[in-house]
Amino acid sequence: MNTPIRSVFVALNVLALGSPAYAQDQSANHSAVEKLQKAIDENYSYRDRLNIDWSKRFEEFQPKFQAAADKEAFAKTTVEFLSAAKDPHMWLKVDNRTIGTHQMNLRPNFNPRLIPKLIPQWKQIGKIGLTGSWPDGIRYVAFGTWDDRDPTSMKTLIAAVKEVAEAKAPLILDVRPNTGGNEIRAREVAAFFIDKRTVYGKHVTRAGGKDSQVQERVLMPDSSGVKHPGPCVVLMGPANMSSTESFLLMMRAAGCKLIGMKSAGSSGNPKPHDLGNGVTVMIPSWRDLSLDGKSLEGAGVEPDVIVPAKSEEFASADPVMAKALEHLRSAAK
Repeated sequence: MNTPIRSVFVALNVLALGSPAYAQDQSANHSAVEKLQKAIDENYSYRDRLNIDWSKRFEEFQPKFQAAADKEAFAKTTVEFLSAAKDPHMWLKVDNRTIGTHQMNLRPNFNPRLIPKLIPQWKQIGKIGLTGSWPDGIRYVAFGTWDDRDPTSMKTLIAAVKEVAEAKAPLILDVRPNTGGNEIRAREVAAFFIDKRTVYGKHVTRAGGKDSQVQERVLMPDSSGVKHPGPCVVLMGPANMSSTESFLLMMRAAGCKLIGMKSAGSSGNPKPHDLGNGVTVMIPSWRDLSLDGKSLEGAGVEPDVIVPAKSEEFASADPVMAKALEHLRSAAK
């Protein structure tokens, strides 16, 4: 039997030194753990939110980290380690794969199957949105995401909002199934509802073991000068998080009513931290704050009009939509 020369040397080293065959990986693991600990201690914006004793947790997980024979095993242990943070904005990248550390049970107060029954002249825009209108002039636009997976459909939906603003028609903006994405797209929509520079939120960034000063987040009017005169309502719910929660703050600052249920309360602006062993960890870098300086993490955004509907109610009706129509029609009287 012909044995590769490298395998022979590895076997001899193991016998001679009594060390495991992945000795070099152990060295890489040790360095990776140091980098992970530094990232958590110095750059994780929510490090102290759940009062986790991270030093003790690192000590407990050291044997597992050091026993990891390859990046896959190290990533698996890292996921288990970070799961204590219960933070959906913390994940791993291994090669071309993304691995989450926590999954929230986000059940939107929204049933897409009802749309054809509830909204006249409804139209699906790609896989990310819907439009429609009622005979009395109320218009409807739904954004299922803010990410850039379908730029053409996103442009179509934003143009639909602009057209409603130009027509000065009452509007329902529905973001109930929207879990976030690119906050710039959310700003492009909200820009049609203001005519001056508007502060809509704040945040604090953590880096190098220090918190920044409180930073304001600002919304500017659309460059075309088009502004929706109102009324406008935004439908929201427990699936809303991240950039969609920022959108809710934008629309509230613009004077629009938020109707539905409280949002999820999760943001973070994650930044990459390369552990040097084939694993990169995305760590939240900021604490998202409301205008009054309160953290949204774990708290969410409260609607102006609460519609505490149960999930089974959406099988045959949409109480949130009904409340929005009631509000807009009473405002028109």
